[in-house]
Amino acid sequence: MGAQIETLLAVVSAIGALILATATLVWFISEQFKKNREEFWKGISSLHNTITSMLGNHEKEDDRRFERLSDQIHDVERRNARKDGRPPPTRGNDDNGNHNK
Repeated sequence: MGAQIETLLAVVSAIGALILATATLVWFISEQFKKNREEFWKGISSLHNTITSMLGNHEKEDDRRFERLSDQIHDVERRNARKDGRPPPTRGNDDNGNHNK
């Protein structure tokens, strides 16, 4: 009977050690994933801010280019009206926010 108790104690100890080792590894790996996830989201956030800033600057540059183009078109229309003896075109926005020519 003493040998059976020793064997049972050894089996229970081995199972306990496996459970403890598994729990420790699960905790360690979850901490690693947590750190990786935090770093990933920091990187994604930084990338998002950079892209948003670049797109904002690009959008402003496009707005300036379109405004210059609109000014050049208006100048050509005024010059053509002057050559044809018509009154100069007016600039402004209609009810839909579109430029009048």
